[in-house]
Amino acid sequence: MGFPRLKQRFRTTLVAGSLVAALLLFLVLSSRVPMHLKTVSDESLHELGISLYQPGPTVEQVPVSSASALAMVQHSYAGMGPVREEILTRVHFANGASANDQICWVLVQPTGPMDSSGHSKAFGLEVIDAHTGHVLWAGGEMASGGGH
Repeated sequence: MGFPRLKQRFRTTLVAGSLVAALLLFLVLSSRVPMHLKTVSDESLHELGISLYQPGPTVEQVPVSSASALAMVQHSYAGMGPVREEILTRVHFANGASANDQICWVLVQPTGPMDSSGHSKAFGLEVIDAHTGHVLWAGGEMASGGGH
């Protein structure tokens, strides 16, 4: 007598578990999973109005290579010093720029000493669209204080 109920309960649990797993997978793949830079703190990025997110599973190959983005930065921003970090990411600008949520290469040129976390308070940051090669944003934080 109890066996059919047990089978039904098992099926219900299996279906519910599958739905929960599918929902979680959908949320992970479609939502914004934050990314972090090693050389620049999240706080510094927030002050600049920039958030970085995983590019997502749809990014197979981008037309602009890491080497092309690096060459562009080294040519145009050579005075800032060497690039110490580069990542492929989805960039969100808090100011609502028209190029929001693009897949981009983000390159960092630390120009000051690193703190105990490995973050630089003085840095140049370039955001290059990974599909067009256009520089979407260039700036950063310059060292403050006397003579550093």
